[in-house]
Amino acid sequence: PAARLAAAIAEAAAGDAWDGRDKVTLVLPDQLRSFGSWLEQLIAESLGKEGKGVIPVASEPLGPLEVYDEDRLFVAYGVGDEPWPAALEAIEAEHPVVRIRIWSLSDLGAECYRWQMATALTAHILDIHPFDQPDVESAKQRSRQALEQSGQRPDPGDAAALLSALDPGDYVGIQAFLTPSSENNRRLQQVRVKIRDRHRVATTAGFGPRFLHSTGQLHKGGPESGVFLQVTKTHGTDVEVPGMGFSFGRLFDAQADGDLQALRDAGRRVARVGIEDLEKLASEGGS
Repeated sequence: PAARLAAAIAEAAAGDAWDGRDKVTLVLPDQLRSFGSWLEQLIAESLGKEGKGVIPVASEPLGPLEVYDEDRLFVAYGVGDEPWPAALEAIEAEHPVVRIRIWSLSDLGAECYRWQMATALTAHILDIHPFDQPDVESAKQRSRQALEQSGQRPDPGDAAALLSALDPGDYVGIQAFLTPSSENNRRLQQVRVKIRDRHRVATTAGFGPRFLHSTGQLHKGGPESGVFLQVTKTHGTDVEVPGMGFSFGRLFDAQADGDLQALRDAGRRVARVGIEDLEKLASEGGS
């Protein structure tokens, strides 16, 4: 089972039949939502390096056929006798779909093993070292530099221009340095769906600084198809880190500044924007 899954992923991403379908879009029922977060980290950190990679698309709501470009491989899970999503049949007519059905949640241990093996095998096929993470340290170094400096923060860039210039095969990665609340997650989900539907691009979303140790390797070391929107806000309250000479808010800002600069060092397209402005851009199409 792991070898078959690896063959499907590698063939879709770099083979002859489905060349360029490197956005592995996970279609998971609600009870497997946290499994999707684990898969996202496994795939992104293991396969995103040396300018190569497979982009895991987790927690993106399933949409109608017309919002998907020809860069997707769908992996759908079913649990027990529950029906498959109605939209999946139409999607399967135009895109490769891998269907996996488990009969109880106790089968997740086997699924973890399947994906670990499949990821290692995919890395072998793509000639990537799955256990290396050469680009994770770059954001840490830049964050330490930002902490040592005071005053001016990085140029935010132009988020509207980035959205207006999206190319086929690009994906938009929303990097939210916000409180990971249900309300903020709801707003980010609405934004990513609008961007996907308008531009027909895959979207990812993660809260910082968590994603620095999950999808951060892919962002800086993977394919150059990523367009990143870093979402930040001012801190209403702040607390000093005992004995360190800086506050938690300053540390949080330094991590955001460090990752922004690390992405630019890697030649990535990235801009910083507030959540309200991003919501407006998503509704207007980035023009």
